[in-house]
Order: sequence, then C-alpha cells, then structure tokens
Amino acid sequence: ARRQRQMCIRDRIEGEKNLEGNSWVGDNAEVFGNAKVIDSAVMENAIVRDNARVINDSCVAGNALVTGGVVVDNSIITDDARIKQSATVANSSVDGYSSLSGMANVKDCTCSVNTHIVNAQVCNMDMSGDIYIEDTEVGHGSSMAERGCVEYIRPALLTSELLKKLRSS
Repeated sequence: ARRQRQMCIRDRIEGEKNLEGNSWVGDNAEVFGNAKVIDSAVMENAIVRDNARVINDSCVAGNALVTGGVVVDNSIITDDARIKQSATVANSSVDGYSSLSGMANVKDCTCSVNTHIVNAQVCNMDMSGDIYIEDTEVGHGSSMAERGCVEYIRPALLTSELLKKLRSS
C-alpha cells in the first residue's frame, strides 16, 4: 500500500522541488517539470508545468492550465482558463475559457467568459464576454472603486478607442 501511494504522489507531483511553504496539491491536480507552487494551492484537475510559478496564496483549480514561464501571484485561475508562455497574473481572477499568453501582464483584474489577452498590459479592469486584447496597454483607475467594467458579447479587439465607447454607453 505504501508503494502504491508513493507512485500516485509521483504521478501528481514530480518531486519535493515543486512545492514550498504551505502548499497544497489536490488528488487529480498535477505539478511537474520545473514548476513551483509556493504558499498556494493547485486543485481539482488543474495542471501547473514547465517553469510556471504559483505563489502568494494563489489557487489554480478546475481544468485550468498554467504552463511556460508564467507567474501567478495572489490570484485565482479556474474553470478552463489557460495561462501560458511568459504571462504574469497578479491580484486577479481568470476563469471561464479565458486565456493569457505571450508577454501578457494582468494586474488587479477579473477576466471571465472568453477573455483573451496576448502581449498586452491590462490593469484595474473587470472583463467579461468575447474580448480579445493584443499588443496594447489598457487600464482604468487606481483603486477597486475606480475599476472599469467591460462587457461585450461579440468578438472584439479591445482598443483604447473601443474601451472609451463601451464606458460611455
């Protein structure tokens, strides 16, 4: 029985090198490669791999995938979200079928329901709907009370101009 348990743990977590501090990896979750989970949790069917870092009370759950050189800091990644390549997520929530990739940098945001961010800097925003942001810098306000809320139901490339139109309507 002991050998079987060790094999199960090895299948889910490559080694002790993958976990630090007060970390948790659930029964079906996987952490492998050079990935690190530090003072955070990976649960349900989530996968953290390659050189990804999940740190500072973050949670990766559902069927989420965190891969590449990603840093997830004090954030929640859930459902079928995909965070990959060199993206950084801080103080944010990413869920639904949302994805962040390339050099995306998302801070103090909520990204849900098909929000896709590629090589963009996005700060202090709540986004929901079929929104695609690429190679731009978008932000609003400096506190939670000033956060912008963007909801859009058709596929859209979010630019500063479109953002102004959405906020004014």
